[in-house]
Amino acid sequence: MTTYKMLNLREVIEALRNLPEGSEVEGLDGDLHSDRGFYERSATAPAPGRRQLAFDLAMKLEEQIGKPIVGWKGGDFTVSEDLPIHVGEYGDTGPSILGFEVDQAGVWRPLLLAESYYW
Repeated sequence: MTTYKMLNLREVIEALRNLPEGSEVEGLDGDLHSDRGFYERSATAPAPGRRQLAFDLAMKLEEQIGKPIVGWKGGDFTVSEDLPIHVGEYGDTGPSILGFEVDQAGVWRPLLLAESYYW
């Protein structure tokens, strides 16, 4: 049986760093903004077809911890490493990241949870 859990930002960064050296990740922009559904949580835009080295994406995400983001309808929030991270365009809600899975070509993509009841 496989069990998954929503990953917080720190866990996503660690998962990226634990991928094999030279691994490419497709599907995440990496620029953080406030999630529309939970303003205090960070989100990154989906980026279909865009590939980045896992190490570079981890560094990009880590550099944003502690930086300010603005909630969709206002309010200032700080990028927290302890809260779940979502995938969605600015102003949209989106799924949360559960981990990464590799395809037959060796490219890693985020494993996502479409809906969650985590509060």
